[in-house]
Amino acid sequence: MSNATEGLIKLVGCVAMEGMNPDDNVITVGNSYPTVPLTVERLRKLGVEIRLCEATTEAIIAAIDSRTRLIAIEACNYVSCELFDLERIAEAAHAVGARIIIDVSQVASVLPLALAPFDALVATTYKWLGAESNGAGICWINRERWPDITPENVGWYAVLPIVLPFTGEYQLKPTASRLEAGGLPWRDLNILRDALRHLSPFSQQEITEHIRELGNEIIAELDKLNLGLTILSPRDAQRRGSYISVKMSDEMARMVCARLNERGIYLSFGQGRLRLGPWLHNGSEDVKLAVQILGEALREMNYAPDDGVW
Repeated sequence: MSNATEGLIKLVGCVAMEGMNPDDNVITVGNSYPTVPLTVERLRKLGVEIRLCEATTEAIIAAIDSRTRLIAIEACNYVSCELFDLERIAEAAHAVGARIIIDVSQVASVLPLALAPFDALVATTYKWLGAESNGAGICWINRERWPDITPENVGWYAVLPIVLPFTGEYQLKPTASRLEAGGLPWRDLNILRDALRHLSPFSQQEITEHIRELGNEIIAELDKLNLGLTILSPRDAQRRGSYISVKMSDEMARMVCARLNERGIYLSFGQGRLRLGPWLHNGSEDVKLAVQILGEALREMNYAPDDGVW
């Protein structure tokens, strides 16, 4: 796909093609990356109930009932980076005959993924896979669970060769390429290939351990600042994905990031938090320097955790 969003749009359309009734429901998480709930919103036009859950495994499972047709969630919560128990959620989904689609953009290549429990997943490739921004996305189909997946829209890449003139008869390709309506972003796929070659010398275990250890170090260094920061991410590395989130208003986080950018430190922000996301090229010295400069900026800006502006 061109991006993860395109994959989600197509997959939600495939669920709709299977038939949905006004008393059916779809489950997603309210503070997901907005693309996830936005792509299922279209199903409201069919009378389907959209259930926006809190960001916990228990809340998602509790929302599932006999009329649930789709669970569309991320591998970890977008705000806190806390991992969901995806296998438990998938088991609950399949117990009532529902599809489960996972967006793994925030953990792809950082954590090992067991794919068998899911019907489909999507991922961007410009984060921890290292490819170019908004160039190519991954859309994976579990052919054992969804062998007859049918796209809403069909193009020439989706079907077996047709002899002209077209008569109205065609056959979908037997593979997931039936979701590829037209030409693929070959330039960006070649960039992705090179990015994956860059990762290939490292085992999944090495990557996971490296990111988890840096996350632990980030939390320890943030604590040392003694500024009263609220860390939203789990302190237990086994329960979190790829980054550490600190509670902060978007406006103040934007100004903090602008100061850090001037000193060569690049963080991201949004959804009420500042985000520190380490990667393979980072080490302990990077963590210490980044948090040190963050602390200096916060003190210069008179950071006060009890001040509502923060």
